[in-house]
Amino acid sequence: MDATQSLALQYHFNPAKSPSGDPRLIRAIVLLRVALDKSQAEETSAEQEWKQEWKQQWRVSSVRQSSLRWL
Repeated sequence: MDATQSLALQYHFNPAKSPSGDPRLIRAIVLLRVALDKSQAEETSAEQEWKQEWKQQWRVSSVRQSSLRWL
């Protein structure tokens, strides 16, 4: 059982006890924040890569169409 599940169960069975000071909660928050930051960076990178590939494909397609017009 990971820290997140343990904290969720602890809060479910004892809602009066707030887990806010629990070091496992702080560690889980830090790990989630790191994962979120990494995911956002990867998403931004993938989006930029896709845009570059799309522009390149559009240019190639545009050049082919203009070549066919000359024929």
